[in-house]
Parts: sequence; C-alpha cells; structure tokens
Amino acid sequence: LAASQHPVSMHQVMALGMRLFGRGHYGLVMPSVLAGTATVPLVYLLGRRLAGRSVGFVAAGLLAVGYTHIHFSRTLFGPIATLCLTLALLLLVTGLESGAPLAFALSGAALALGMFAYDSARIGPVLFAVLALWQALFDREGFKRSWRGWALLGGTAVVVFGPKIAFLVTDFQSFAGRGSEVAI
Repeated sequence: LAASQHPVSMHQVMALGMRLFGRGHYGLVMPSVLAGTATVPLVYLLGRRLAGRSVGFVAAGLLAVGYTHIHFSRTLFGPIATLCLTLALLLLVTGLESGAPLAFALSGAALALGMFAYDSARIGPVLFAVLALWQALFDREGFKRSWRGWALLGGTAVVVFGPKIAFLVTDFQSFAGRGSEVAI
C-alpha cells in the first residue's frame, strides 16, 4: 500500500489545505498552522485536568509563545501529529477518570490518526504502553477498573491504523522510511 492509499494521509491533508487556502506555500502550511494553534487549548485542558487551572494556563501559555512550537507550526510536518497525540492523552485522562468507553475509543482513534500524520507520533503507542504498564504495576485497583478501556483504546487504534499495519508487515523498510536514517 502506498502512503497515499491510506484512509488519511499527509498528502490528502496538504491537498485539502491547498484547496481551501490557495495553491502556494500559504495553502500548503495552513493545516499545520491550524493544528499548532488548536494544540494550545488542548494543552490547557490537559494541564487543567491533570494539575489544575493554573497549570493549564501556564502550560498553554508556554506552548503558545514557545519558539519550537511556533517554528514547527509553520512547517508541513509535526503539528498535526502533536495535535493528535495531545488529544489522545486528553481523552485517555478523561477515560481513566470517568470510565467512559467512548473516551477510550476516541483516544485510540486519535493515537492512530497521529501516526498517519508524521513519524514523530510513533512515540504515542510506546508512551501509552508505558502508561498502561505503570498503572498495572503501581495502581492495580485503577487498572482493574480501567483494563477494558485500555483494551478498547488498543483495539480502536489497531482498527484505525489497520491499513498501515499491513504495510508495516509487508514492507517495514518503506514504513520506517527516513526515520531509520535519522533516528537514534
């Protein structure tokens, strides 16, 4: 399967941006600008949920003025993956607090969609696996309450990421792409 044959690909996002915002650099990077901007309120919500309103404001404020975030929000790659991973984390926290299956399912979908966006989102499954393992080891009661949610999250991620799993299995070198050359 070629990258453009997946349900969602960066090529499709870039093409949509150019249809909406014009055929040029502006239209090409606008989806990234919007994703970078949308990440700021998500960071506020995540920070508020985890540590209170003040922490949410400080985190969002630092992200909004941070050089790295601003820089990468003006480039083609990265901001959409960051948006998806932040959304996945927010939905995971929501699911863990409420036990709502929909929050876990949407978290898995956001996690998988991020991996369609850019290679950097591949840290998401590792992060989520570490979080699940941490909860299983250090918060056994919480894990007993939420293991079905974790399973739903993983199952949803596999279903959404499904077409790319076939690509990963059949042609890992192409899946790894440039990441195998530049990653440590």
